[in-house]
Amino acid sequence: MAVDQDDVAKRIEAGCAPRIERSGERFLIVLDGPAPSGVVCAGDGQKQFPSWQHAADWLARFGIGRPTRETDEGQVAALTLVVIRSRDLAASREFYESIGLRFQTEQHESGPLHYSCKLGDTVVELYPHGSRGTAGLRLGFAVDSLPTALARIAALGGSIVSSSADAAVVDDPDGHRIELAQRR
Repeated sequence: MAVDQDDVAKRIEAGCAPRIERSGERFLIVLDGPAPSGVVCAGDGQKQFPSWQHAADWLARFGIGRPTRETDEGQVAALTLVVIRSRDLAASREFYESIGLRFQTEQHESGPLHYSCKLGDTVVELYPHGSRGTAGLRLGFAVDSLPTALARIAALGGSIVSSSADAAVVDDPDGHRIELAQRR
C-alpha cells in the first residue's frame, strides 16, 4: 500500500522521525515515533529501495528533510568531533572564522588552551600541533557565500588551490586541504 505525502507529513507532525534502515541488500524507510510508525512504502508500491540515496531521494520528493543515515550494522553514524592540530592557532582561528565558524577559547583541566565551536551536531576544535599531526586530514564545509569565503581567505593570504562556480579547494595555514561548497 502506497503512503501519500499528506499521510507521511501527518505522521511526522505527530512525532514520527524518518530514518532509513538496511534490510539485507535493500533499504527501507521507517518512521519512528508515537503515532503510527513502521515501514513506509514508496509511491510506486515498493517497500524497499536499492540504495540509501534512492530512499533519501524518495523522501525529498515529499519535502521531507534528510533522515538519519544507518550504517551496515544498523547504528546511526554521525560526525561529532573534528580536531585540527595547528602550528599557529591564531592564524588557523582567523582562517576558519573567515568561512563562518565562531570559536570559543577552552581548556580542559591541565590540557592545552585551544579553540572550540559547534557546527550543527559537530564540535570543531583547534589544538596546538604538539606531537600529533593531521597530514591526512581533509575537511569539507558548506558556506553561505563561496565568493565571500574565497575573498576572505585571499585577503588573509590563503592558498586557493582550485575553484569553480559552486566549489573550491583551499589550504588552511597548516596545509590541510579544505573543500568549500556553496550551500544550496
